[in-house]
Amino acid sequence: MKTFTLSVFAARDLRRRKKQYIALTLGIVFSMIFSSGVLFFLSCVDASLEENRFRTYGKQDALLLGTTEDALSRLRSDPKIRAVGAAHVIEKVYTDDPAKGSAVGWLDETALQLAYPILTEGRMPSAPGEVAAERDALLRMGVDAAVGERFTVAAQAANGGGYLESIYESTYTLVGVLAGKRGALEKYALNRNVVIADREVPTEVFGLPALFVCAGTQTAPGGREILTAYVKAADEKNADGLEMYLSQTFANAGEIAATPRSAAGFSAMRISSLGETGQYLSLILLAASAAGVFGAMDANLADRKKQIGLLRAVGATRAQIAGIFARETALIALISLPVSLALSYFLTKLLIGLLGDEFVFLPDLKTLLVSGGFGLACIAAASAVPLVRASRLSPMFAIRGAEMNRKMRKKRIRSKSFFSVSSLMAKRRLTFARRRQVSVALMLAFLTGLAALAVPTFLDSYRSSARLRHDFDITSDFGRSGDAMYNTAFSGYGYFTESDRASLAANREIAAVSGVKKCSVNLLLDEYGDYFDTLALRGSVRYQSPPFPEKSMTKRQIAEQAFAKVSPEYEAFREKLGFDRELFSAALCACESAALEADYGGAVLEGRIDMGKLLSGEEILIAAPLAVGYDVAWSGDGLAETILPLDGGESALKNRSFTKTGTLPIHAGDRITLSAAVSGLSFDDWQKQNAAAAESGKIFLPDDLRRIDREVTVGAIVAPEGRVFLADFSLITTTAAFPLFGVDRNYVTLNIDLAGECDAARNDEMTEYLAAFTAGKQVEIYSDFEYAQYAKQRLRATLVTLSGILTLLLAAGIGVMLNTLSAQLREDKRTIGTLRAVGADARTVGSVYFRQMLAVFALGGGGGIAASALLFFGWRLYTDLNPIETNAIRGAVRFSPVPAAALCLLLLAVCCAVIGGKKRRQTKRSVTDNIREL
Repeated sequence: MKTFTLSVFAARDLRRRKKQYIALTLGIVFSMIFSSGVLFFLSCVDASLEENRFRTYGKQDALLLGTTEDALSRLRSDPKIRAVGAAHVIEKVYTDDPAKGSAVGWLDETALQLAYPILTEGRMPSAPGEVAAERDALLRMGVDAAVGERFTVAAQAANGGGYLESIYESTYTLVGVLAGKRGALEKYALNRNVVIADREVPTEVFGLPALFVCAGTQTAPGGREILTAYVKAADEKNADGLEMYLSQTFANAGEIAATPRSAAGFSAMRISSLGETGQYLSLILLAASAAGVFGAMDANLADRKKQIGLLRAVGATRAQIAGIFARETALIALISLPVSLALSYFLTKLLIGLLGDEFVFLPDLKTLLVSGGFGLACIAAASAVPLVRASRLSPMFAIRGAEMNRKMRKKRIRSKSFFSVSSLMAKRRLTFARRRQVSVALMLAFLTGLAALAVPTFLDSYRSSARLRHDFDITSDFGRSGDAMYNTAFSGYGYFTESDRASLAANREIAAVSGVKKCSVNLLLDEYGDYFDTLALRGSVRYQSPPFPEKSMTKRQIAEQAFAKVSPEYEAFREKLGFDRELFSAALCACESAALEADYGGAVLEGRIDMGKLLSGEEILIAAPLAVGYDVAWSGDGLAETILPLDGGESALKNRSFTKTGTLPIHAGDRITLSAAVSGLSFDDWQKQNAAAAESGKIFLPDDLRRIDREVTVGAIVAPEGRVFLADFSLITTTAAFPLFGVDRNYVTLNIDLAGECDAARNDEMTEYLAAFTAGKQVEIYSDFEYAQYAKQRLRATLVTLSGILTLLLAAGIGVMLNTLSAQLREDKRTIGTLRAVGADARTVGSVYFRQMLAVFALGGGGGIAASALLFFGWRLYTDLNPIETNAIRGAVRFSPVPAAALCLLLLAVCCAVIGGKKRRQTKRSVTDNIREL
């Protein structure tokens, strides 16, 4: 005979009550899927960010350019270095411009692993005369060769610390095309020039090879290869300090550059953003899974009160009671663990596959084991409360069902001449099972509240993800500011010429190239007023920078101090050019007429855009908010200030606690005077004269400074949303009218529209082409296609996440509701039998539970919608009263009761269908079976 133990008892109970354990088993399975899925997902985010970094920069932690064999040997024997690989540069090649050349070299086996080249087409070279090249290097050189084709370029052999002067021809067969990696390293890791043999060598033709030949290829006769070391730290924790260690230990061994430790680009931004979302998702999933296990366990134990009472009556202790049910739960969990982990693994892998190619899913054994343990821990935590509650039941209280009797004695029953049986029974169940109903209502409130806020917020974000203005923008770093008081000859340095524009337009892949020009002008004002005072705090030259305020100062005192002193430079400028009015310096931006209308036709706040008058220079546009607010607040030991543009005008300023506010005093139709100050001073002369004036303590203004005034009409006020203007207040004209204002400039930005639709492959090719086209210029290349893809993928990830959250919460809500109502049906067997005995039909019995569900749904759903509405309007009020702290996320949240109501109706329909089936089975049983104790 088997020894009777708690484990044996639990196992026998599981066999005898299989149907009753279906809900609990499903709850445990879902709980482990959710909890382990969270860890799988977060592990995927970390792996994806690391893979993104490897693809962008390589696996090395640092580079040592222009090194020697002796230094390589020392690096390989250093205990703080795990791996060292070498790139052997044999020559530099180019077509017609040496500045647009690239280094040719080969990688040893370790360097090949650390450099992590990404083949987009073809293969790596394996024979002499073959080459694999980064695509942007081919574009930079102007080589238009496909894989399998031969090309010939000019070449200069490497000479250890540079290249020999003699030029010869090299012919290669292109066998592979690589994703560009050198450009990212040059931008984020390397200096523009590397010092080799006491002279500077540009990194684009020296630092790293962009064309790779087979290992062992020799330099041309008389040459000597240049070595670059790829270095990997022995301890990943010390990788950040590797650059400092190399600079101390290998100071004379070459140019040292640390590889960035973080990922880069839109892909990294999206992965990081999704990782942050995953952290919040994990909390919601854990709460949902815990609620599911808790509800199923509670319903199961409630159905077995009599069994618990009998066990307690025959001497079972509280610990033994808890142990029996804990063992049952543990057995189910252990049996379900392999299936749950497998489902979690494949579901997470499917989800990751929907998110995009930049996500990689590489869970290891450690993650698998931790996920399993974490899932079991979550189940143990969720089932602890019901187990403790069950172990505390009194024996006779449970056996006799005294709980209902006590509640009946406490209630005062009022006699009625007429009543509805179903309504009375529903009220009775709601009263006597209040604790269960409250828990269900709270879950419904959370679910509907989340739907009322999350769904409209997502839909608003989706609608506001704007269509592309252009496929590409390239913007000069020198063209970003526009609030200087005067323009000089070097203000156009780095800008794009008409020749640049024509060269781009000649590309058969490009349909149109439009441009933006920019200069500084001064708006003449009778007085500044609150509006321009507020804008003047952001980069203006009118006010002198105030001393750092004391913490004892009020907001008003800090604001008054900010406007207290006018800068001497401002006064000297007015005096030199004879201005008798106040000056507000702003950027005058000139756009192509078609681009201007497309970008700002739908952003008019006041007036109308008359293109004919804009082209003639009779009118201009003002891109500015109708109202601005200034506020200041102490944040720890620092001071936080904000200037918030508000397009709603005076109405937008109501109920906002700004320290200073102002509305735009200029309106459409007003006449204004603009004055451009111009000097012909070159950059070198300006630097020398400015330095000499600074040494003597004088204010420097060019001697040849002159002013050019022009009076124009304000055609319209438009919202300041254009990316190229980068200011709260800008003046906009057309490129045709731009010279009329006294200053003509090259283009600060070129907007590029491709011929036909842009896809990922064309985007990559054009990005590399533009990088080669702008080589040597300080510019930013901006792909609207890439941004749009990032926005779409992020919205898709948000949609998947939001749908997953709502689906899981919906499943948890349905589970809790069904467990609760199923337990009530089982408890009401005698009541159902009695009602059937006195003639009640099945419809009357069913309406009892329908009314009960309707009341709970009204309470939970209505409460959730009301609570989310209060949260939404409370958030709106908080952001209005705290503009500094909430400036970056103002208006990010939306509210609508429609999705919450729809979700509630769906949940109600599912519950009615399932409970209806169970009710029919219960009412079909004989009256005697339902009344008597079984």
